[in-house]
Amino acid sequence: MQNKKLQQALQNITDSLNEEIRELNHLYYVMNSDDLMLNYNPFVNGSKVVRNAVSQSLTLSSKDQLIDFVLGMLNKAYAENNVYQKILFNGFKSTVNDYSLTEHCYAQMIVEMCSNRPACRPDPLLYTTLAVIVNHYADYFQDRHSQLIEEAKLVCLAKMFVSIRAKKVELQLAS
Repeated sequence: MQNKKLQQALQNITDSLNEEIRELNHLYYVMNSDDLMLNYNPFVNGSKVVRNAVSQSLTLSSKDQLIDFVLGMLNKAYAENNVYQKILFNGFKSTVNDYSLTEHCYAQMIVEMCSNRPACRPDPLLYTTLAVIVNHYADYFQDRHSQLIEEAKLVCLAKMFVSIRAKKVELQLAS
């Protein structure tokens, strides 16, 4: 049942993203969530950030560190104040509740080690690293962690949506 609610949330954000992108580009064709993850990453500010994110994901030396990073990023995303995300994230029971306090503390430490900014400031590199992990290390997340990677995909897509909306507002203000 919970997996269906998460899949519905993924479908909702995918549909919303497709609509937003179609408004910006009338030649755009509809993509599924996996294609959107691979082809669009608007919270990246250049190829240097992508290279740094790939490098950062490679430094997470084990499957367990990748899982801890994703858990920490989910905690970070759920703690941020964004109305759209809160509506989207409250539609299902998150898998982060299935992890112990020790796992959460270690996950937070891993995320903090990957950032040179205070935890309260946004860091596009962290979300880009999360997107790299979702795109390239999803096979590591099996059994207990399979829903974790799906939630990470939802977080990345929600970040993309918020970023596109912000860019649209900037364009409207500029014109």
